[in-house]
Amino acid sequence: KPFTTLTTEFTIETPQPTAEPAFTIEKQQQIAGSGHGFTTSPLQGLLGQTVEYKIVVTNTASVPETLSEFTDPHCDAGTIGGGPEGEPLASGQSTTFTCSHVLSTVGAYVNQAGVTARTSGGNPLTQASNEVEVTAAKSGFTIEKLQMIAGGQGGFVATPLTGVIGDKVDYQIIVTNTGNVTLTLSNFTDARCDSGTIAGGPGATPLAPGESTTYTC
Repeated sequence: KPFTTLTTEFTIETPQPTAEPAFTIEKQQQIAGSGHGFTTSPLQGLLGQTVEYKIVVTNTASVPETLSEFTDPHCDAGTIGGGPEGEPLASGQSTTFTCSHVLSTVGAYVNQAGVTARTSGGNPLTQASNEVEVTAAKSGFTIEKLQMIAGGQGGFVATPLTGVIGDKVDYQIIVTNTGNVTLTLSNFTDARCDSGTIAGGPGATPLAPGESTTYTC
């Protein structure tokens, strides 16, 4: 009898990789407009300045992963942006989230971000970034101008004086640092003083908090 050949077809499915998620998350900061660039180092700013943050997440797993639940509770409301926008992050690929905060309180301000990564078949992984810190300082000074008729009695006052033609008026201008950060003074002007008579001041020496310096003319 003739032979009959029977053929059986098999479909072999290659299982999808189920590697666990893995990633790094690094937070950097800069004072907006400072021109110094982003850093992980502590910074000093002034009240009212804006701190800009970028949070770089890099997929260190062997398979793509999806990022979600990015949080940064100390960033100002409505400032969080960036990221992969729902798209999977390929192995070795990085994405950057951004946010910012306006310094409103004197003292140290610490900030930290977090995110969750998921892979096909893996367990979700949530990690926090490094902490970054900005110390907010208050900048301020007072400037008071006093006067006296040269050779007169009573010393320098802030009240009006009466002189006669030919009298010389001496002035003292006292600048006091009322903030909690060192100041450098420059561009002192006094348009009513006689040419060449302006002197005093701290020069190039910074003025520490609470200290005063006196200009004369």
